Amino acid sequence: MAYHETSLVIAKTLWYFDFGKASGEAGKLGEGQSGNMNGRGRIDKYQLFDLAVVDHDGPNLVFALREEYWRELSDEGFKA
Repeated sequence: MAYHETSLVIAKTLWYFDFGKASGEAGKLGEGQSGNMNGRGRIDKYQLFDLAVVDHDGPNLVFALREEYWRELSDEGFKA
């Protein structure tokens, strides 16, 4: 049940909002470093560190309302 509810929250977030990388230093969190020779030199790629579990920093995202779909989120337009 919790997995289903989490899936719905993620789906609704992706439907109602557009998102992009944050500006400035916050948007650079998790990217590679230019000139790095250990496979992490790609600045435009998000970096994951594969251990026994996955470790990461970021990404920092900025969300913006998508067109007029946000009106469905009001109390009057909410359909349970």
